[in-house]
Amino acid sequence: MKKLVLCLLSAVMLLVSCSDKEPERKTLEYESPISKFVDAYNKNDESTLINCFTQGASEEFLQQGVPLVDTLSANIESVIGDKGKLVYEVVDKTDLTDDEVAELSKAYTDKYSLRLELKKASKLKVVFATASAMGKSSVTEPVEIITVKAGSSWYIFGDVITSLELKTKE
Repeated sequence: MKKLVLCLLSAVMLLVSCSDKEPERKTLEYESPISKFVDAYNKNDESTLINCFTQGASEEFLQQGVPLVDTLSANIESVIGDKGKLVYEVVDKTDLTDDEVAELSKAYTDKYSLRLELKKASKLKVVFATASAMGKSSVTEPVEIITVKAGSSWYIFGDVITSLELKTKE
């Protein structure tokens, strides 16, 4: 009897996994660099964390020689006394017009002396929050972040985020 139940469960699982439906996305494409940023921070993955930003911003930050994970951890620890797990929520989104995207591309070239062919851009309002194992937590006011699509990838546009301006939750 147990074998029959196991066979039936296996068959159901196989049928469900063979569905022609596209798997549900955890995040939308414009949100993906923020999701990767938070996930990379929580996993202490310096390389992925830096790669959430455009090439020019990443290279400029790397010249400082300070690990980004350590910088963010120090910022969070100064507020809640512990490293804490980082989470986020996008509370507002506006797609930028073609003219605004062209202005971003020009500003990028002017700042970093690099070309960046932007296809799309979104202005997001994001709230970051933390929680520590010791029960302390913090939150930010909504932070404006622009994400851009260059090639087939999305990036956080602007300087590398080193401080989240967290405030303890009461």
